[in-house]
Amino acid sequence: MSGNSSVWYGALTGWLWMLEIEVSDAFMAEWGFSWGDMLANTAGSAFYVLQQFNYDALGGINPKFSWHKSEAWKEMRYNKDPAGINRRLRRIDFLANCNPHHYFPDSWKKSYSDWLAPLGLAFGVSAKDIGINPWVVTKNILSGLM
Repeated sequence: MSGNSSVWYGALTGWLWMLEIEVSDAFMAEWGFSWGDMLANTAGSAFYVLQQFNYDALGGINPKFSWHKSEAWKEMRYNKDPAGINRRLRRIDFLANCNPHHYFPDSWKKSYSDWLAPLGLAFGVSAKDIGINPWVVTKNILSGLM
């Protein structure tokens, strides 16, 4: 498979997987289908396609997602409740990391220290001491950004 085809198939596969989750959510009373989620899913898949085909403009931008376990999870208090593992996260972060080195002119890159090159600036949002299902928090954070 060519590089271009793999980019398109990868984006389509990821988008279809998220579509399946949204359709499943539509049949659950506490969730429901969300056009905002579909927009975020489409934007996420589209970003990586655009990044691959416009690397000079978008190659220095990397979305990040991280989560941190609560003390209860670390102490294995939820090991018998499969749903509990999703309920007790300490923090969840959504960041966009920008590496300025990617955008420097070649003349600057030659004199720039190698150890500084991978460092960048991150901007984003975070939810702390969640204590509930993180996917609800994720949905609310993403809805607030749109």
